[in-house]
Amino acid sequence: MSIKLKGSSDGSVSFDAPADTSPSGSDITLTLPTSAGSADQFLKNSGIAGELEYSSMVETSTGVGIGTSSPGEEFVVRANAPSIQLESSNASGRNYGFQSMSDGKFHIYDGTAGANRITMDSSGRVLLGTTSSRGANFNNGSGVDSQFLLEGTSFVTSFANIVRNSNDANSAGFALSKSRGTSVGSNTIVQSGDKLGEIAFQGSDGAKLVGAADIECQVDGTPGTSDMPGRLVFSTTADGAGSSTERMRVTSGGAVRIGDSVTANAAGKFQVVEERSTGDDNDCNAYFETSRADWNIKTYYNRAGTHYHLVFVEQGTERGSIRGSDGSNVTFNQGSDYRWKENIVEMTGAEGIEVCKRLKPSKYNWIENREQTGEINTVDGFIAHEVVEAGVLGAVVGEKDAVNEDGSIKGQLLDYGQMTPVLSAGIKGLIAKVETLETQNTAQQAQIDDLLARVTALEAA
Repeated sequence: MSIKLKGSSDGSVSFDAPADTSPSGSDITLTLPTSAGSADQFLKNSGIAGELEYSSMVETSTGVGIGTSSPGEEFVVRANAPSIQLESSNASGRNYGFQSMSDGKFHIYDGTAGANRITMDSSGRVLLGTTSSRGANFNNGSGVDSQFLLEGTSFVTSFANIVRNSNDANSAGFALSKSRGTSVGSNTIVQSGDKLGEIAFQGSDGAKLVGAADIECQVDGTPGTSDMPGRLVFSTTADGAGSSTERMRVTSGGAVRIGDSVTANAAGKFQVVEERSTGDDNDCNAYFETSRADWNIKTYYNRAGTHYHLVFVEQGTERGSIRGSDGSNVTFNQGSDYRWKENIVEMTGAEGIEVCKRLKPSKYNWIENREQTGEINTVDGFIAHEVVEAGVLGAVVGEKDAVNEDGSIKGQLLDYGQMTPVLSAGIKGLIAKVETLETQNTAQQAQIDDLLARVTALEAA
């Protein structure tokens, strides 16, 4: 065989023999391989002192190859599962490596810990914390794999963070974008109703990941150049349901719509619509609570003219309102149009007087007010069941001595405004009596005047 020498840049060639470690100081020989080897292979230490062997690394005009004599790139390693490891000589350093697996996956691994850190599979999916992609997403048994997957067994190993550090008011970012184009890099305009992005929340049902809730951004109108109207849609999955239902949306105009009929424009900025016929939780559609010494709900009408604060609509008909006007008090209005009524019978003054005679105006204090303030604050009013017993109709809601399921008081409610007709009838009855008495007094006064005139005449005779 022949030895091929390759010189350095200055043309010098050197041979380094093993150190003379024999006691007699005999010459050291280099033993060459007996076979011819392959073209462009290198000689290397075989591991036995003084013996050389052919390396599996070759150098050609195209590059350096390990495990191949014809590298097609500058550096090629060929094996069943070839790997390259970078080893740190520092005591606190770590060893990291790259490995191409026989199943088509590519690993970036921590050689010190003996664990894979990042995997890319044969479909180009990037996997962190796992070497296998999940295809059972969105209630599908398989076939819905993400291009990026972070999976762990704790919050720390399942947590992603994007941080920006800059001396300005700008933030870090994360964008979900869409084009109607069919190729990478296209910019075809989207259409109204298109979904631009979705954030999904899923849980495992034991076999696959099933959606529990999601937030979508959709095009909310016709887009144009530098014009992309959008809405946010919030959906949740009800117990026993197989898919999520839209619960709330924020429109491109800033309106917030909650509940049913979210596509209907029922209010300018905020609407809550409940269309189920069964009872709702806690017997109310909306609930407000505060522990602060402040108003719980405030309406502020900031323009001249009539002030429309609240309107009460029942099955499409306005039945009441609270409104005001510039510089005047608000008025509380109830529906009273004659066209909504029938069997109208005028209450007589005598009926009004009889009801008023049975009414029992009282002075009292509220128990909880006294318990909370430690003071007895006396007020005037009526007792609800006594108003019913007096014969006032439609003023009291609830039953006497009723209780809730937990045993607490389910108190009766009294609409003082509904007592006005009875009081008016009573006043009219009293007015009629006064007018009758006045007429009688006038007649009697005339008789008295006549008698006085006669007496005066008799005395003069």
